Order: sequence, then C-alpha cells, then structure tokens
Amino acid sequence: MSPVITVAIPAYNRPEDLAVLLETILAQDYGDFDVLVVEDQSPKQAEIRAVVERAMDKRRDLRIRYHSNEKNLGFDGNVRRVLELSEGDFTLYMGDDDLMRPGALSRVGSAIEKNANLGVILRAYEEVDYATGKQIEVFRYFPQDRRFPAGSPTMRTFFRRCVSIAGFTIHTASARALSTNRFDGTLLYQLYLGTRVVQQHDGYYISDVLTAMRKDHRQRHFFGSAASEKGLFTPGQLTPEQSVQFMRGMVEMAQAIERETQAGVLDDILDDLSNYSYAYLKLHAKHRRAFAGYVRGLQRLGLARTPLFWGYVVALLALPSPVLDQGIRTLKGILRSTPKFGGLYGGEDVTEDCKAKTFSPTE
Repeated sequence: MSPVITVAIPAYNRPEDLAVLLETILAQDYGDFDVLVVEDQSPKQAEIRAVVERAMDKRRDLRIRYHSNEKNLGFDGNVRRVLELSEGDFTLYMGDDDLMRPGALSRVGSAIEKNANLGVILRAYEEVDYATGKQIEVFRYFPQDRRFPAGSPTMRTFFRRCVSIAGFTIHTASARALSTNRFDGTLLYQLYLGTRVVQQHDGYYISDVLTAMRKDHRQRHFFGSAASEKGLFTPGQLTPEQSVQFMRGMVEMAQAIERETQAGVLDDILDDLSNYSYAYLKLHAKHRRAFAGYVRGLQRLGLARTPLFWGYVVALLALPSPVLDQGIRTLKGILRSTPKFGGLYGGEDVTEDCKAKTFSPTE
C-alpha cells in the first residue's frame, strides 16, 4: 500500500547538510510516509549514499530509499526524476540543505485528509542562519490557513509562490502526467507543475512555519553543473546576468502556461512578479552600475509593470538593503504575513472541518 506522503530529496554534493535534514525528517511524528533520496551524480555521491544508509540503520521501521541517477540531470531533471520514483499519493520536496520543523508532516497529512481534490499544498517557511540556526525572516503569504479552489485565480496566486522547494507538496499522479523536459535549465520546473495542477485541483496554504532554508553569505549552490544548465548558471556564483536569466525562465514559463491553458493568467502573473520584486531586485543593489543594468534587463523582460517595482528601485538606491529588510520584517510581523498587493487572490476561509490540525509554531 502506498504511503500518503513521500518526502523527496533531490540531492547533490552536500552530504553533511543532508545528514542534518534527515535527522529532522526522522524525528517527525507522522506515520504514513516514506523517504526518497535521489542523488544526481555529484562528486560526493559515495558520501551521500553513506549518509542515507546511516539513516536507514537508525530507522529500520521507516522505508527510506536511495537512488542514484545514471547521469547528472540538473535541478529540473532531478525534480522530474523524483516524481517518477515517488510512491506516495503526494510528494513533499525538501532541498538537501533545508530543515523540516517538528510536526510538519502531521500538518500536511491533516490537510490532505480533510480536503478532497487537493493538488498542491504551500506552507509558511523561514530562513535561518546557516551557522547559528537563528531565524532571519519568516515567509508567510497569508496570516491563516487558506483553501484555493481550482481555476485561474489560484493559478495566478500559486505561480510565484511555488518557487521555494522546501515543503512544496504536490499530488504525485497529477504532476507526473505533466512530465516534460522543456523547462530543464530554468531551475523552476516546480512552478510549471504547481500552476498546471491547480487548474484542475484545489490548492491549500498552511500558515504555520513547516520548513527552514539555511542561509549564509556564501553562494553554496551547484547550478550550472548539468549539461542543461551550463552557460546559463555557474556553481557558486550569482551575477546580474544569471539573475536576469533566472527571471527570463520564469517569464517564458508563464507564457508557456498561458499558451497551453488559455486560462487568462499571464498578465496577472507578471503583475504579481512586479509587485513582489523586492527580493530579487535587492540581490544586485549594492553596486549601482551593475544594478542599473540589472533593472534594465528586468524591464526588457516586462517585469517593470507596476509602481511598486519602481518604488523598490528608488528605495534600494536611497537606502542600504539591510535597513529596508528590517523595515519589511517589522511590517510583516505586524501583519503576521506578507502584505497583499495588486488585488492578489487570497483564497477562501477554511472551515474547522477542513482545517489542518495545528501545532506550536517554532518561531
């Protein structure tokens, strides 16, 4: 009998981080799940396998599977490979350097149990300091749990909010049916899957912090290692040109979804990307000449669509980003969520019968 949830980890070259993540997964109090680690032909393949085998020894009661790809598929290809191998009704993704918070799987499992026709589950998450574990920022899209009926309004809302892979949960069979390699090299395959799935299946948002992304000053990524990513990204680097390329992939994916579905979502998706552009604008705000070129690149992509975009640009030119970051964190703390801009569709209230059970937040 298949489990309700497969916790799926696309792994590449980070055995030490994977070991920490697995500890947080093995400590979960939910019963109906298995774990799948799909290693993508990294230089530290043997170390990754050893980490998984130690987890198997520690939890012999839990099914933990390890698979090594025959060749390096890259981020998008490995996200797709995970779906091919997942045995759960739902696949819950974790980056190999992320953390799962206590009670997270029970929260997701409860949402699945209480809501029929679910296709995608999003959750609040946090960024924590890599070295100390101290919370940096909470990302909470809405202050309470929300249910999102299938259709165009939900597609518009979910597109950008599927970016973070930590805890992103999708109905396995529905996502598998959409399998394509057309977006390999974008680093954004989950956006395509999530947005397409909620055209026919409901979405759900969990307002508790379920996962954590570990951050430090280093660029610790390996994007650019696979053939599909070479020339687009470089491991350990983040240049303005690479950031523009990333956003180009996002725009082209939104355009492809519009062509395929005729759902009338493209303009609203681009407005949403523009209204919430601060996070990617600040990446290159420190050096003004590079920032000017970066802003022009985003403008050419059609992402300078709203006054908020230009407001962020002016603010980043006038003030250091740490000052702005603190102001934004303060505002989000007061509101208990990210502010809603541009008529963003916020879903429906959740009845007690449909609400996933709560637990004590970690923040």
